[in-house]
Amino acid sequence: MNNYIDDVAKKKEALYRSEFLRYAVRAMYAGMYLTLGSAVAFIAANHFSGIDPVIGRAIYALLFPWGLVTIILLNGELATSNMMFLTNATYRKAIPARSALGILLVCTLFNLLGSMAIAFMLGRTTLFNNLEATHYMYNAIETKLAKPYGAMFFDGIIANILVNIAIIGSVRIKETSAKILFVVAIIFIFCYFGFEHVIANFGGFSLVMFTNPGVIDSFTFGNVIMHWLLVFVANYIGGGLIMGLGYAWLNSTKTNYLD
Repeated sequence: MNNYIDDVAKKKEALYRSEFLRYAVRAMYAGMYLTLGSAVAFIAANHFSGIDPVIGRAIYALLFPWGLVTIILLNGELATSNMMFLTNATYRKAIPARSALGILLVCTLFNLLGSMAIAFMLGRTTLFNNLEATHYMYNAIETKLAKPYGAMFFDGIIANILVNIAIIGSVRIKETSAKILFVVAIIFIFCYFGFEHVIANFGGFSLVMFTNPGVIDSFTFGNVIMHWLLVFVANYIGGGLIMGLGYAWLNSTKTNYLD
């Protein structure tokens, strides 16, 4: 596992340094895929929430993970999984900290741009151009913005612990069908509990911005930026420190924890 993470981090650094545009596009694709997962989950959840809000929530949690499945299968660059990979590799001195920070910030920026690009296109489709003010998507984003900062912070930590459990598990599982089942099952937990993931929120907030932002009173520039920044830090603690640094330390002996 150590060697695999080191190799992945070195490849990321090489692509970032020598073919920056290709790295940026891979990061944009990841933002697009996750936003598409959010979009279909929001629409389906809205249909079922009229029957029972619990069913709507479960449908959302079952469909959202397919965005991450797509990122894994198509090798996109996702900032929240990079938090784990880059921190682990930095601790092991496979790549310098300066490179790790640069990769993470660039990946986050282009995840955002990819999310905004596909949200802009979706906002001009017939379906998303006619969402009612009571739609599940608007209620979900309003709920996120209404959270106290403390709850938001811990939601962000746990969210990226779960995301990186899914990433590490997907690396270790070789059969594609088993890999997909594992990822969907783990991400279901994060979605059903309503935890906070900064890249997923890039997509959800962008969909609101390009459809009907005025329907949510708290949807202001300041609130959105504060939410993203706080959740980014929390995600780093969960994915970078707890999972990335934690497993780097566990695997620093001759008997590696995951080998």
